[in-house]
Amino acid sequence: MSRKSRVKKMDWNYEIDRVKMHLRLIQPVDWNNINKYFIISTGRTGTKFLAKFFNEIGNSIAVHEPNPEFLKLAINYAKNEVNKDEVKEKLDLYRRPLAKKIKRSSFNKYIESNNRLFSLIKPLTDVYENLKIIHIIRDGRDYVRSGMSRDWYTSNDDQLRLKSSMFPDDPYFNVWDKMSRFEKICWRWQKKDNFIYEDLKIVENYIRIKFREIFNSKNHNGLFKIANYMGISKNKTSKMIDEMIDKKVNNNKKYEIPRWPEWSKNKRIKFNQIAGEHMNKYFNYN
Repeated sequence: MSRKSRVKKMDWNYEIDRVKMHLRLIQPVDWNNINKYFIISTGRTGTKFLAKFFNEIGNSIAVHEPNPEFLKLAINYAKNEVNKDEVKEKLDLYRRPLAKKIKRSSFNKYIESNNRLFSLIKPLTDVYENLKIIHIIRDGRDYVRSGMSRDWYTSNDDQLRLKSSMFPDDPYFNVWDKMSRFEKICWRWQKKDNFIYEDLKIVENYIRIKFREIFNSKNHNGLFKIANYMGISKNKTSKMIDEMIDKKVNNNKKYEIPRWPEWSKNKRIKFNQIAGEHMNKYFNYN
């Protein structure tokens, strides 16, 4: 049976399992023989491309923000509005169809590329033993530029997003409505990434890769680091880079603001005030 026909059959069974999942009729699945990798970041870090890249490379099922992607759950957990046991129950239940899909295949790797998991690392490590995490870091100034070119925090933005007004102990709790879009996106970058940074302190098995190592370097060394971490050969990785690296998905076509060296003095000061301290953790920022 060809790989294409196997995938077709698996997808049909997968849909049946999803119905069972919603009815809570799907039984627990043993993940122990599945190698589990979670690519986590703030977003705007090529996570959609990475899922496609590792899905094409073979011997794995790689998904980007599978349904449910857990954004609401992650925000509620970050706000302490749901407890850890509730989160663990949902993480387990809603990924059972994917676990069964892998077990029906000849694959042994599950790769989830999902920036919505930014606050869920601790419960993830409880639900999926021996999981491995890939933390993708992007320069906060480039993240802000990318975010400004989308509809974040505009009147057209219908997505649930983090706000400082959700966190009473946040230094920007009382001033959210007075902040500019630029300031809100600066805040968002450091807030989301700080959840990841702090939670990874208790994780034994993870790697941290800079965005520019993946996309901006001539040899794409970051992709080789991730592939090696997943046990994928250098030859396979090199071949897939040749096929896919110029076909990045979900990237900005136009930018609302220039790159940071051309920012106004006020923008540089604002970024430094809000996110400069967090930048220093990764980029020797000054």
